[in-house]
Amino acid sequence: MKRVIFLLFVCLTNTYAQDVLDKAIRKQYPTWKGYKNTSVLERQTVFAKIDSLNLERNQLKSLPIEIAELKNLKKLVLGDNKLTHLPKEIYELKSLEELYLDNNRFSNLPIEITELKNLKKLNLRSNGLTILPKEITELKNLEILYLSRNQLTNLPREIAELNSLQELYLDNNRLSNLPIEIGELKNLEILYLYDNQLTNLPKEIGGLKNLKKLYLGNYFFHKPSRSNKLTSLPKEIGELKKLEILYLAGNQLRSLPKEIGELKNLKILHLGGNDFTRLPKEVTELINLQHLDLTYIGLKNLPTEIAKLTSLQYLDLRENQLENLPTEIAELKSLKRLDLHDNRIPKSEKKKIKKLLPNCSVRFRYG
Repeated sequence: MKRVIFLLFVCLTNTYAQDVLDKAIRKQYPTWKGYKNTSVLERQTVFAKIDSLNLERNQLKSLPIEIAELKNLKKLVLGDNKLTHLPKEIYELKSLEELYLDNNRFSNLPIEITELKNLKKLNLRSNGLTILPKEITELKNLEILYLSRNQLTNLPREIAELNSLQELYLDNNRLSNLPIEIGELKNLEILYLYDNQLTNLPKEIGGLKNLKKLYLGNYFFHKPSRSNKLTSLPKEIGELKKLEILYLAGNQLRSLPKEIGELKNLKILHLGGNDFTRLPKEVTELINLQHLDLTYIGLKNLPTEIAKLTSLQYLDLRENQLENLPTEIAELKSLKRLDLHDNRIPKSEKKKIKKLLPNCSVRFRYG
């Protein structure tokens, strides 16, 4: 009796999955009559034209094996379902370039996924992954890899073999360290690492010569949250000459290496929620900086050298202990917005600041 009930459940599940597939195909081809009501020749004609398929948000626990007939499929979206595994037929989709498996229930990454040699984008965000198998490095064409919001505690050394990788998202995991081989990802441009348990960075991170965006702190930082547990940065961070965005908010930094002043292409820097009590002088060397966040760091004064940041457009000084600003602030001719909420600035000083910055929106309180 139990076996009969199980077989009935499987049959109903497969039928539902087929219905979902038919519905998705019908969105592209309104005259589609359904898999079972279409001849083999008609199916082949329609399936040959389909290069993208979206089955997200359907509560799917399994996929119809018929999906393997979509030989020209390049993009498959399966996010926000209840999948715990993939049918072996899916690995027959040799033309597949983008695979979205985010927000499902995978606890392990199927090794067979490495058969999809043309894969360029793989989204595994928000599953229950605890291990990233070294076999993933067989995906030599992979350019974008999303692993955010899993339970990864480490990365395989072999990750360095993903030579085509340009974007790597590892935020919201349980990483306490990075393999030194991460510095060998020479084509990497974007790296997300916030909301982990990192206490240090390997000096080899300086090898990421093409890196443009580095997130080591949460850009949604709100006190008193912590992102990682970094107390220092390696001096090799100054070798990231192409870096444009650096988020360090919510760590435990008390100082910055002097080499950070060599990041002349840096446009956005977030330092909020660290253990600074003054503005690190190295920051004032970043002449192309446009956005500077210094929220919630116990800042008691702003150095006159702030005037060197002539490209600055947004300066965030919220939740500090400032009582005044230096008159040199008037030299920031490009400044468009200055936030000073929750400081100790008296009314007379507020008037002075506004007079110094007539073309800037100065905010002393929320709202």
